[in-house]
Amino acid sequence: MYVPKHFKLTELVPKAIYQKYKIRGDAWLMRVLFDERLLRVIDTIRESFGPMVINDWAWNGKNQWRGFRSPQCGVGATLSQHRFGRAVDMIPREVHPDIIRDDILEDQMGCAYRDIGGLEMNISWLHIDVRGRDQNGKIMLFNFT
Repeated sequence: MYVPKHFKLTELVPKAIYQKYKIRGDAWLMRVLFDERLLRVIDTIRESFGPMVINDWAWNGKNQWRGFRSPQCGVGATLSQHRFGRAVDMIPREVHPDIIRDDILEDQMGCAYRDIGGLEMNISWLHIDVRGRDQNGKIMLFNFT
């Protein structure tokens, strides 16, 4: 199982889940909750575009639902890719999300982004997920606003 180099488990799961299962170890919880493709692609994006914030609750921040969302979470759609461990919402520190989205779309058939299946557009953060792609093998673009 792939363990991200640039993101700790606390950045990927809500506080209650981390506290309940941390005794089993981070690698166990990542294996149970996340699609390995997502863990690889968030590291690829981080290595290409610099620091990103997902959840920041461990540093007294307010975000805990930008990675995995449990069934009890009231944020997002019932069948959100977040609920299956296949999506994250990232806040880039050094690059505007539109630049990252443009780069992903330009190289969507290349190796770096081949696992990205969904990309939310026209938002101030970067939502990526590893759902299946459209019938032409392209990333599915969507906008909920």
